Amino acid sequence: MGFAPFGEYWRKLRRILGTYLFCPRRIVGFGEQRREFGEDMVVKLRNLMRRNGPVEMKRVLHFGAFNNVMVSVFGKRFDFVKGEGKDLEEMVKEGYELLGALNWSDHFFVLGMD
Repeated sequence: MGFAPFGEYWRKLRRILGTYLFCPRRIVGFGEQRREFGEDMVVKLRNLMRRNGPVEMKRVLHFGAFNNVMVSVFGKRFDFVKGEGKDLEEMVKEGYELLGALNWSDHFFVLGMD
């Protein structure tokens, strides 16, 4: 949905996501997994702090959010300490960077950069 142009197709995607992925029953159904993710992140943080001292929270939170989405959408969880899902994680990271990149033609139509 994030890459779909606004219009009829976007509205259909939004309806499908609201009906199947983000419906209240499904969100409640993943509550236990979210709790497990939180507990797992606390354990990983504790272990990393004992080993290395200060920890970059952004990375730990990124992996927790990434796993939450992967389990919700695909039913697969990755252990990033063991290096699982590294390629997929790199692709997602690149996608976030592209989404955050400034596209001048989006803001200055007169430039005609399309």
